[in-house]
Amino acid sequence: MKKLRSKLFASAIIILIIQAFLNVVSAQSDTFEKPEPFDIGSAFIPSLRMGCYNEINVDPVYRSEPNSEPFCYKITYIQPCSLKWAGIYWVNDDREDGPNDGKYPGTDLSDGGFTKITFYAKGENGGEWVEFGAFGIDNTRKNPDVYKYKDKCPKTFIKNRKVLLEKEWKQYTINLKCKDLSSVIGGFYWAASSDAHPSGLVFYLDDIQFE
Repeated sequence: MKKLRSKLFASAIIILIIQAFLNVVSAQSDTFEKPEPFDIGSAFIPSLRMGCYNEINVDPVYRSEPNSEPFCYKITYIQPCSLKWAGIYWVNDDREDGPNDGKYPGTDLSDGGFTKITFYAKGENGGEWVEFGAFGIDNTRKNPDVYKYKDKCPKTFIKNRKVLLEKEWKQYTINLKCKDLSSVIGGFYWAASSDAHPSGLVFYLDDIQFE
């Protein structure tokens, strides 16, 4: 009888230990919940143009077959110029003197717990080579009296830097190795070369967000 009581007592102790362990695991799971997505398109503006900037058209409310209703971005790189490339940054501020290129503070996203940027893209015909990334705006050495602010993170690329777009929507991910999001000026960008597209190109973007 004593042996039985001892076994029951030992079993009860083991059950209590297991239950305590499960409670700790559950609490940790709650602590590391996925962050709420941050919509780059609603807080950042595709206005900092680069390269052949006069040869870019952006329709931010294109309504034909977006990935998510009601609209998406339609990007047209019309006719390559002598610089042979073009691109646009989504920046956090745009004022009378132009888009923020370091003249004004970046957005603090350090409390978001973000580890990646995700977005959907597709080409007009499929087969378009486009580079995607984020961050890297830093003109402080150029003129520190004018450009007092910068992206805390260096330029960060999608894996392999460029992607070959398909004709249908596909989600892509930019993993964030840099964790200092206390000053984000350039939240997202694309760039394309005329070497790959001598006659220009058309592609589409949607659902650009930090996660």
